[in-house]
Formats: sequence, structure tokens, C-alpha cells
Amino acid sequence: MKKFLLLLSILFIGLYLSAQTPSPKMDYSDWLFVQSDKSLQYRIAVEKQEGDIASLRLQFRVNNEDPIHCKSAACDGILLSLSNKNVGDNESTHYSFVFEKSFIGINNIYTWPTLITTELKTWPDGSKRFLSKKMGIVYTLAESPNYLQDAVVPYCCVDVILAGRPNEHRCGRHGYNAATAIIVK
Repeated sequence: MKKFLLLLSILFIGLYLSAQTPSPKMDYSDWLFVQSDKSLQYRIAVEKQEGDIASLRLQFRVNNEDPIHCKSAACDGILLSLSNKNVGDNESTHYSFVFEKSFIGINNIYTWPTLITTELKTWPDGSKRFLSKKMGIVYTLAESPNYLQDAVVPYCCVDVILAGRPNEHRCGRHGYNAATAIIVK
């Protein structure tokens, strides 16, 4: 009976200590510009992977320290249209975001609670899709393994919101929907 109580005590202590230990930090890519002409940046991490199927976590920030950041009074935030063809789906899932003018600065980070899925794998011909720290999700062909291409996972369109003209942007034809947009303040 004493051995049983000792084992039970050790088990409870172990469970208590594991609950107190913080989970490991996510291993994110570098901060990358969503599009080269707008100051919205993202970074991406594989939160979990089962076989070839990866669940990806995204974070966003507005880099107001970069010269491309719109400092004009006419700039009223940034909008983002994001689409991703999740594994097994025939159609892309579309998400819309508004990063309000107040959400600027490299220390303001929005962690999107939704995970997106994609395949990170090597195909039989040797082509690969994987997470690159410097480029995000990339694809390389078997015949040129050192040439990395953007895998367009997820696909994004970014534009500046103009004060008084919120519907004048380039992302409407890319699935942006103001009515369902996630507002980031």
C-alpha cells in the first residue's frame, strides 16, 4: 500500500510540475512582407504536423519603421484578403482582415487563432514543399533543388485603406469581404 501511495504521489507531483512548465515557444519564420509594396508583415510556424499534413500558425504586424509604410493622413489602415486551399478541400477558404490605423508598430503582433493546413512533403520526383525561415512556405523542383519558389501558401492580397474611400482597393477580386472582415485594433 505504501508503494502504491508513493507512486500515486510521484504521479501527481509530475502532473503538477508539467502543468507549471510553459510550453515551448513556436519556431516562427523571419518576419516577411506579405507583398513588397505594403508594410504588412507575417511570420509562420508549423504548430503541428501529422505525416505530410501541417497545421500552420500565422502572426501579423504592421512595420511602420519600413520606408514603404504609408504615413499620409489619407492612409486609414491596411486590409488583407487571405485564401488558402486547405488539404482535402476543393475550394479555397477566404478570410478578410482590417488592420486599423491604430494597429501599427513592430511590437504590436496579432496572432491569428485559426490554423490553416497544407501539405509539407517531398513528392516522388524529388520536388519539395517546406517552411523556410527566410522565405515562408516554399517549393523546390527536383531538377533545381537550390532554387526556392514561393509556394503561395497562403495566397494574400494587401492594400492600404484610404480615408473616406474604404471600397477603393485592389483586393476585391481576390476575395476581400468587408462584411466578414476580422478587425485588428
